[in-house]
Amino acid sequence: MAFAYLLSCVLIASIISCTDDDVFELEDKTVTFSEFEVNYEKGGALVAVSDIVGGFYNFAEGGDASVGFTVDDFGGDATSVDIYKSLNGGSPVLHSTVSSLPANINISLAEAMNGLGNLSDVKLLDQIVYTFEISTAEGTFPSGASVTANVSCSSNLAGEYTSTTTGMSTDGCCPGSVTVEKDITLTDLGGGKYTINDWSGGLYLEWYAVYGITADTDMTATLEDVCDVVSGSLTEPFGTAASLSGAVDLTTGIITFSFLTGYDDVGTIVMTPK
Repeated sequence: MAFAYLLSCVLIASIISCTDDDVFELEDKTVTFSEFEVNYEKGGALVAVSDIVGGFYNFAEGGDASVGFTVDDFGGDATSVDIYKSLNGGSPVLHSTVSSLPANINISLAEAMNGLGNLSDVKLLDQIVYTFEISTAEGTFPSGASVTANVSCSSNLAGEYTSTTTGMSTDGCCPGSVTVEKDITLTDLGGGKYTINDWSGGLYLEWYAVYGITADTDMTATLEDVCDVVSGSLTEPFGTAASLSGAVDLTTGIITFSFLTGYDDVGTIVMTPK
């Protein structure tokens, strides 16, 4: 039996097992086909979107900026895939139909805006979302997959930094202002996003070793750079939501950002490139 469904790029080849006819257990997600109005009893094809290139539209490149991805099928029964696009949450517009798979898709910003609006009206932080429908001999099926491309700026923050972090905890264990130094690593995830290996700049270990925080505690988070403004959100080790916000100094490359946790703990991290 084949199935019809579109998987996002991060789910390619991650099927682990079937729990029943309507549910697939994936590596990091359970997919219920009926949630997407897919009749699993009908024949079809399994389709995936992968190999995203660029990840965002570089505002400085204007209409020549481009985003690419690959559309492929895993069942062999797909007759075509429709690619839709929408701007800032607006109604989807058909961009193109792919009849031969796999297909390498490259869409410039000028092409993306055709049917969505004027290229001259594009501004920073606009968001173009691509969605998909798959057609088989049995019918056309909607998709839960998407590719999101923001209009942003190029970013090159990956690397090693020396950080100086000053903050105050609201817990009685550690009153007063504390300053620590630590080496910080930013790992490029593409599209202006980075993994930071310790979003607290070492403060959580300094404050909360008494509560079980160790050097092995996972303090990673995703830091996003949008035209030299950095931000992020996460769940800190004790379960509350925390936010990150700051900026990049274009002259020195120094990144400065602050964090605020659900306990109202605060800290400011100054990261200097090594």
